[in-house]
Amino acid sequence: MTELDALAKPFRFPLAGVHGAERRDINGKTHIVRLPEAVVREVEELLRSTLVALPGTELETKGMAFALHYRQAPEHEAALLALAQHVTQHWPQLALQPGKCVVEIKPKGTNKGEAIAAFMQEAPFAGRIPVFVGDDFDR
Repeated sequence: MTELDALAKPFRFPLAGVHGAERRDINGKTHIVRLPEAVVREVEELLRSTLVALPGTELETKGMAFALHYRQAPEHEAALLALAQHVTQHWPQLALQPGKCVVEIKPKGTNKGEAIAAFMQEAPFAGRIPVFVGDDFDR
């Protein structure tokens, strides 16, 4: 949400990020899906050690989620997808989220639709037609 806040500065809007795993409601309260620290540490170590052998790839950590970027190395797409599938099989609380030149690993059950549904239960959004802005979409 820090990056989104920087884009909207000086305003602090209700918003959601990381495929709905982070959300700030109308009252400014943050709702964050947390994973056990051991899981985050183990997954990050595995990803970092594997990406060393895949030049041009990049790991972006998001606290409870990970993005495996391959825009600079499209030849590694299949390897990153296989790695992400391995991670989500080994840690069932995680799910795969493919994107454009990126494979993301996020907490299972989080998505933008759930974040939108939560917003739509809160004033002033309840009973209104929503308009949302994002840089990608969930499948």
